[in-house]
Order: sequence, then structure tokens, then C-alpha cells
Amino acid sequence: MNVFMPELSDEDFEKFSKLIYEQCGIYLQPLKKALLKSRLLKRLKVLNLNSFSEYYNYLMKDKSQKEFTELINVISTNKTEFFREPKHFEFLKQVLAGQYSKQHKISIWSAASSTGEEPYSIAMTISNFFNDIITKEILILATDIDTNVLKKAQQGEYDNASLENLDENYVKKYFVESSDKNKKIVCDKIKNMIKFKQLNLVKPFPFITQFDIIFCRNVMIYFDAPTQAKVVTQLYNHLKPNGYLLIGHSESLMRVKIQNLKYLAPATYQKII
Repeated sequence: MNVFMPELSDEDFEKFSKLIYEQCGIYLQPLKKALLKSRLLKRLKVLNLNSFSEYYNYLMKDKSQKEFTELINVISTNKTEFFREPKHFEFLKQVLAGQYSKQHKISIWSAASSTGEEPYSIAMTISNFFNDIITKEILILATDIDTNVLKKAQQGEYDNASLENLDENYVKKYFVESSDKNKKIVCDKIKNMIKFKQLNLVKPFPFITQFDIIFCRNVMIYFDAPTQAKVVTQLYNHLKPNGYLLIGHSESLMRVKIQNLKYLAPATYQKII
């Protein structure tokens, strides 16, 4: 049986890559053409469209922006795991033991929360640090541009395989059994510490909250230098004085020059005011 496989022309690639860059800052080099094609094909099949140009026109006519949300969902990369880059969680404990031990309120933002492993790791670290007796007002905001991964994050249900490298005590304390014997669910105590929201990092942030710590890890690698500068400036403006910005260990802010954002350690910065 012949399977119809439309071609993504260079012209169409340019149109889509420009649209994606303008709307969410993801820069797609020409070598990503095959990857983009495979991701877009998923939407063509769902919408029963015959060509990429048809799909582009469909996007342009969709005033509700619902299809653009679906486009972002299929092109987003959402690789994550519990306690990824463990040094950051050791740093979080140091911060909790230091200047924030005297504060009544603690605010932390997981700015690219994906399927939830990062914000849940943050919540478990805080809860465990305070011996599960929270006497402080804790705000953990978890955001992502992808609405599909946010739904999974809010459900908090994970395959047992994804918990294999997690401390056994954490699994016992902070997860409950699922109806599916191959999965477990984050307990309500931890879930209730987190507020999930959809957010596009390259657009103006729809809040004025300032945070003690912002985790924005493994996101900058998808942005070019101007977009990195724009995003980091916005993040900086939402840090409290002396607050911390954590990025991925494979990332660097060498091309981003922001006064008073001090390098402390690999992937760790502080707003010095």
C-alpha cells in the first residue's frame, strides 16, 4: 500500500521556522528540517490535510490560536527526570538552610516544568528539608509552553521505571499507588504545593511576582543570542534582590550581559543588589 508523504519545501520550512521563532523564540536551523517535517506530519494527519502549505494556511486563518498551541505542543522537546542535575537540589538545600531559614515566605519558579518532575523534585526537597512540617508560606509556580505536558504534570502519575533512580524514602513518603500497578502518583501534599500555568517565556510575563529562586534549565539551548538576552532579562526582573537563577549545566549566559547578575558556580547565578 502506498503511503502519501508530502514534502516540506524550503519555502514552507522558512515560513514555519519564522512563525515558530517569532511566537516562541525557538530557532530552527536548516538541519532541523527533517525533524520539523516529522513533527508537523502529526498535525496534518489529525486535521486530514494534504500538504504543509495547507497546514500553514490553516494556522494563519485560526483566530482562536488553538491550533498554534497544538503546533507548539508537537515541536516542543520535553526530556526531563526527577532530580535532574542533582547539584542544583543540593544548592536549594543550602539556600533553605541559609538566608531563607528566617523568611516566612519562600517563592520558587520552575519556568520550564515539562511533565512535572522538576517542580515535584523542588517540592519534595523543601518538604523533606523541613521534616514535612511546613510552617512557611511556600509558592512553587510551574510553567511550560506545552499544554499537553502541563496536563500530565498536574496529574502527577509516573511510570515506576521513571522512579527507579529516586531515593527510596522519597518514593515511600511522597507517592501513592495508582490503579495501574506499573505507575505511582505524587501525593496530594506535594501536589498542593505547586501551581501549574501555561506560559510562553518570550512573551511578556502575565504577573509581577518576584521569586527567591528561578529554575530555567535546558531552555536556552533552543534560543539564539537575542532571544536568550530577552528571556534572561525578563527572568532577572522577576528575581528578588539576592535571588538565584539556575540554568542547565550544558548552557551558558556568556552571550547575555546583564549588570548585577553574578556568576556563582556552573549554571548558578545571583542577582546582586
